[in-house]
Parts: sequence; C-alpha cells; structure tokens
Amino acid sequence: WGEPFSDPERIKECAHDSFGGKYYGWRYDEISNLLSVEEGGGETAAILLTVPIHGPGAGTSQFSIVRVSESPREWGERLLLNSAVVGFLDCPGNGGFGDDTND
Repeated sequence: WGEPFSDPERIKECAHDSFGGKYYGWRYDEISNLLSVEEGGGETAAILLTVPIHGPGAGTSQFSIVRVSESPREWGERLLLNSAVVGFLDCPGNGGFGDDTND
C-alpha cells in the first residue's frame, strides 16, 4: 500500500495541454459545462479534486481541492498543472464551504 502508483502509458492517453504545461484526467471545461447544465445554464463554482502526477507528492493518494472557476481561465488551469483531475465537488451555495449561505 505504501508504494507509489505509476502507469506512464495510460497517463499519456488523458493528458491535456494547458498554459505552460499539462494536466491529466477530466477536462476542466467538461466539468464546468456539466455543472452549468445542472444549474440550468447559470454560472456555478467548479471545485476540482486532484492528485499530483509529477513533482512533490507524485504517486501518492493525497487529494487537493482546487477552486478554479472564479479566476481567469489561464490561472485556473495553471493550478491543475502536473496533477490529475479525478473528480469534482458538487456543492450547494455555488461552492461556499462551512458558512450559512450553503442552503
């Protein structure tokens, strides 16, 4: 269990070019579009779950929660570089955490 996971051939199949590098897994724009449809076409927060693929923490099962939808697209996708997007949080209240506005 303590061994890093690695499958370089499969990682290549899900690589996405971004501003200054690559990220892997789900495409940010696909998740953003999916959440927009669920909200009836309105804007909604895209909060992504990622794991590191390269660099510190690579090969571990450590998750990061990355909120990219409220920054310029170039910045948001840069936050995903060298990581795999493995899912997203579907939060009420347009992505608010731990406050009273999450109704």
